[in-house]
Amino acid sequence: MARKKKDLFKNKCSKPRGKSGGRRPKSQDHEVDLESSTPRPSSPGLQEDFDGNLQPRASCASPGSQRESGACAPTLCNQPGPSALVLCNQPGPSTAALCNQLPSAPSGPSTAALCSQPGPSTASLDNQPGSSMPALGNQTRLSASALGNLPGPSTLVRNCQSESDVSLSSDESEDSLHLHFSYDDDSDSDMPSVARRKVEIMATEVDRDRQEEGYLLVHFSLLDNLVAALSCPLCSEQGLTMERDYKGGLSHKVKVWCPTCGEYIFSDFSSPGGKRKDITKRVVLAAKESGLGYEGLCNFFSILNVPKPLHHKTFQQISSSVHRSAVAEAERCMKRAAEHVAATSTQENPGQLQVPATTISYDGTWHKRGHSSHFGVGVAIDIESGFVLDTQVLSNYCHGCEVGPKPESPLYIQWRADHHCQKNFDGSSNAMEAEAAVAIFRRSVTNRGLVYSKMLCDGDAKAHQKVNHNIYDFEVLKEDCINHISKRMFNALEAAKNSNKKELNRKLTKPNIEKITNTYATNLKRSAPDVIQMRDDVYGGIFHMMSTDAEPRHHLCPPGIQSWCFFQRALALGDEPRKHRTSIKPDVAQFVLPIVDRLTQPDLLKRCAAMQTQNANECFNSLIWARCPKTEFASRRTVETAVALSVLAFNSGPTGIFSVLQAMEVPVGLHQIQHSDRKLQKKLANSDKRVKRLSKWGRKERKRKRLRLEDQQEVAEGPTYAAGGFNL
Repeated sequence: MARKKKDLFKNKCSKPRGKSGGRRPKSQDHEVDLESSTPRPSSPGLQEDFDGNLQPRASCASPGSQRESGACAPTLCNQPGPSALVLCNQPGPSTAALCNQLPSAPSGPSTAALCSQPGPSTASLDNQPGSSMPALGNQTRLSASALGNLPGPSTLVRNCQSESDVSLSSDESEDSLHLHFSYDDDSDSDMPSVARRKVEIMATEVDRDRQEEGYLLVHFSLLDNLVAALSCPLCSEQGLTMERDYKGGLSHKVKVWCPTCGEYIFSDFSSPGGKRKDITKRVVLAAKESGLGYEGLCNFFSILNVPKPLHHKTFQQISSSVHRSAVAEAERCMKRAAEHVAATSTQENPGQLQVPATTISYDGTWHKRGHSSHFGVGVAIDIESGFVLDTQVLSNYCHGCEVGPKPESPLYIQWRADHHCQKNFDGSSNAMEAEAAVAIFRRSVTNRGLVYSKMLCDGDAKAHQKVNHNIYDFEVLKEDCINHISKRMFNALEAAKNSNKKELNRKLTKPNIEKITNTYATNLKRSAPDVIQMRDDVYGGIFHMMSTDAEPRHHLCPPGIQSWCFFQRALALGDEPRKHRTSIKPDVAQFVLPIVDRLTQPDLLKRCAAMQTQNANECFNSLIWARCPKTEFASRRTVETAVALSVLAFNSGPTGIFSVLQAMEVPVGLHQIQHSDRKLQKKLANSDKRVKRLSKWGRKERKRKRLRLEDQQEVAEGPTYAAGGFNL
């Protein structure tokens, strides 16, 4: 009977879904509704426009539907679009063929190197403020059939659709328009996330069949009742009693005594191990991993109604053991990562040393904000693999030197002989980032077997100038983070708004600043690595936002039916363009255009043409200060421990801490393995989800909605906060 019910339930649950009689295939057309961020079946082609909305993505048109000015242009690296597989971290030439040898239009050659040939210009920016670059709006387009000679990041463009497949009405609103594209749910599965690749290479293996059960919190009364119900093996009488010999700490000596015969039946400690008990080591390591100090640890156990876990001196002694083990294991982990980078590197060493070369992302971080920190950390992360290759902790402060005997004291000589000073830097906190970079670069060949030929940095410190001509026999090339470049645009617009409140009040709002910044960043990513095209496309987006019905400025917008520009789409369809919704008014443009001109200089664009970011460094910095909070006092040993544990977590995932336990001669427990497995699966699932195109678009749309809501609330509430603004 039970089997019949089970089979009946199984049959009910396995009925075909929907009218088609089965599951929907993975690869099919969808329509994106940004209000709900859910895909719905529809037709192909999608990208982000300069107003921050989703628009049809440029794709390879069929020969019969090509524009008269030339064939379609290929999609560039990092261009939004679910049918583009972006291989941003793969250096070298691209091997992806574009749409299988499309025939060229009569006015353009059949094959061209993408972005390396900007082509002749047939239009100019006459009387257009802010730029002297040639306009590409009427330029003869090239029909590219291959990307074989494209340097830098490569892009594999898939699912090319013809222009005739796109259904678009010119009278529809860009803000509420549901646009159609062909989306494959598995389009990103061919390129695993960085987190998944790192775990596959660096995960720590343990013997899962020989693990201890672990510990269990039990109330004393339960143990007393349990022992009292047992019979003495000597006299067979019940009523045994349990004595606890507590001398502090988490490990108790438990004795079971029979009052009838007066014999001790059992005597042992509640935790295995020698002088340093297993549970005590685990507690100190857990405190370091969680960012808790001694007082925080005692507070935690007091709330649980558990005695004080250990003495302060014991905590310091075990902390030293954790520090030694963590630093040693982190160094071993970074050497393994360097060996992997050296074995897979494809860059040429521009110097005389016969060692592999790689590109690193270097950044500095401090324990305190406000450039007054005593501790600074320099971190070098490989761009290609995402591994932390080296770290350097600098300290210009030693607490022992501050509170110890002074040189004139008779106790100073003996104290100095026994003192281990934690100060290893004599400069200011501002100079720590550059000094740490010098230390990391100097030992790159001897400790890592690598040279760092390119350096991605934010330009906030003189790190690049310090290492450029003093370390190697060649010049270290500098690259800029595209996120920091975009942040400069946002900060410059904010500064212009704050310094010109009378002219820009309620005209240059937060949503407008975010829209201009998004326009700037999107065009840079779409046109890289062609510096000229990057500058022209940025101005094309800005002029698009400045356009009015009386003065449309769409000469730099891409033409064609699949253009992100509604004006160019209407012209291609032969329809009347809708009315303009001007985002940048003329009185605002006089403040915006000088900023755009400053941030589109060729030297700056050339440094960020690789479209790399320092997101990995920002993520690693957060791991450090989660283990060593910026609000708590710390020593150099505490910071170094936090950095070492962060290296293991960043390179190896949740299993990285297993190596520290093994180095401390503490077995890896069953419950810890189970927790690490759950944490790892969640981490990988989130990482795979965040690289999806729809996830990125959803985050951008939620951010735009939040800024729009905040702006509306500020308008409705009026002035409510200002530093000293409401003093009577």
